[in-house]
Amino acid sequence: MIKLRNILQEFDYGRRLFADPDNYDNVRDADELGPVGYGNIWDIETDTEDETHAMELLSTFYQGDFVGLDERKLKILIKSLKRLKTKFPKILDPRTSAEVEKYVYRGATISMDAIKDMSFKLISNDIVFMVPDGFKVHPRSGRPIHSFSVEKYMAEQYVHGKVYDSILDPGRIPIVIHVDANNPNLLFSTNFSSLHSTYGDEKEVFYAADNIIVSRLSVKQDVIRQIYENDKAIDRMSDMQDVYTKLYNAIA
Repeated sequence: MIKLRNILQEFDYGRRLFADPDNYDNVRDADELGPVGYGNIWDIETDTEDETHAMELLSTFYQGDFVGLDERKLKILIKSLKRLKTKFPKILDPRTSAEVEKYVYRGATISMDAIKDMSFKLISNDIVFMVPDGFKVHPRSGRPIHSFSVEKYMAEQYVHGKVYDSILDPGRIPIVIHVDANNPNLLFSTNFSSLHSTYGDEKEVFYAADNIIVSRLSVKQDVIRQIYENDKAIDRMSDMQDVYTKLYNAIA
């Protein structure tokens, strides 16, 4: 069981944050920590007790062990790390990730009610919804932190999987959530995450808040076409067929 004192009030990280090579899989040389800002032997240091407990907690999340995740303690840790974001940007600020451009992305399903009255544009092969200012998505997991990718393609893979495996919930639409890369709730650079995550190739960053403030929503035209032309899918979503029909007619 992870013991973590109230780091919201005082988090002891020594001179450097998470600068112990033992934190990183297959990393035993300071030269290999250059991407997170520790490029020589003088940068590394043994973790404090607080950092050790924090890394245990983060590793549980990174490895996808949500059953063993203490979400209350994770929430406390996140609040503390947010305050250190400007001090250790190569670890905590997603904008230091070489791959980050304007947005970060998450594949999800949301209620059709949320988008049925939104206007939309056809941009390349996307249907892009005109999201009102302050529009929020409330993830059903209820967790205080949510995984995003800096690559839109990875979020689209989630959406495609939902459609092609026919895992569609009635009244919901599979969609890609876009969040502005400058959003203050975003945490961790891909430099750091890629050294810990089971899914390092996804180039993960995290949105650290209960609800997600959305900048844009999009779905591939091919996804709508696939759903609409699949009779079984439409049967399960008959209560929202008019919305799918509107989208399908726009791309026909």
